[in-house]
Amino acid sequence: NEYDRNGNLIKTSAPVLAQDGIGQGTFERSMTYDAASRLIRENATNLTSTYAGYNYTSNYYYGGGRTVAETHTTRGTSETTTYAYDAGARMKTINGGGQTFTFQYDPNGSRKKV
Repeated sequence: NEYDRNGNLIKTSAPVLAQDGIGQGTFERSMTYDAASRLIRENATNLTSTYAGYNYTSNYYYGGGRTVAETHTTRGTSETTTYAYDAGARMKTINGGGQTFTFQYDPNGSRKKV
């Protein structure tokens, strides 16, 4: 594993094993962080003969100190998930994959409904 000067994990790899336990290659991940040490990009690649060329990339976007969107790209297809928050910084909605999840809270701030 490799870390940046702030202690954030920036690179890791692991062997990929077949069902018979014999190694088939390596799965590698690399991460990029912003100045506040928030993850902004993650890339993963499977370097095996079975899944050669498989990779995904995730990009994370922040606003007001919270994640407001993330985009995942796998084999050239991208999907974005967005997040909205209420004035109390509580999760209000999540939109992604053709679905919307709405959160409601009781007067004490506890989530009561999704």
